[in-house]
Amino acid sequence: MLDKHYAIILTIAIGVTCQSTFGATLNQSADTAMPRLLFRNGDTRHALFIDASEVIGEGGKIKTSAPLSHIAEMTLRDVLAQPVINGCISIDEVYYNYVNPPRRAGLDSAVAEADFVVVGKVTNRAYGFVEGVPGQLLRVSTISALKGLERPLAQYYIFIPVADFSVAGIHFCKTDVRYASPPEIGDRVFVFGQRDFTSEEYINTLGAAGYVRAFSDGSLLLPKALSVEGSRALHESDIRRLISSDQERRVSQ
Repeated sequence: MLDKHYAIILTIAIGVTCQSTFGATLNQSADTAMPRLLFRNGDTRHALFIDASEVIGEGGKIKTSAPLSHIAEMTLRDVLAQPVINGCISIDEVYYNYVNPPRRAGLDSAVAEADFVVVGKVTNRAYGFVEGVPGQLLRVSTISALKGLERPLAQYYIFIPVADFSVAGIHFCKTDVRYASPPEIGDRVFVFGQRDFTSEEYINTLGAAGYVRAFSDGSLLLPKALSVEGSRALHESDIRRLISSDQERRVSQ
């Protein structure tokens, strides 16, 4: 039987592959509300998330002081080697294959498979890299835990590999058709967490279906993986209803 602590295989369109397991510890910068570095398993030599200003230096070169793993550095070098089109380094989808991942065939299964569900408000963002892949780190201030956590933390971080940003004269345009439009500051998000891929404040969403963006009227913006063609528009009350039904089902078993 496969261990539930999933192995990760990362494949990028530019041809880089890696395998690793997950865990992270937080190193908060004293002069900013957002972390500049997230370290995996306390290994301060190799950061999981690195703020763009910490890794890209003068002339668009990788800083020698950047705490990159070998795979992250290889990936980032390949990213930087891509042609600049209309002033931008454009990177599309990054593919992760997980052993025994949670089943997320729709919103109902995403809720049922989640070890915990947190709803929070996006209060800040930072642009940078995870394993050399460009994207944005969002800080989610907890409103409540709807499932699986008796004592949720005051805030969590999630990374979305979709972003448009510049650093040291280099413009990155990272897209991914599997993701819905990323949340804006002030939006509510529902995060479907797996304990094996959560460490301290960082939640690996395991892809586009690991969170859902909610608008001010409570309507949901779903990624393609959670959307059902022809179905009615969903509301955040639907998530709460699904969680309640899931809890009732578990109690009755």
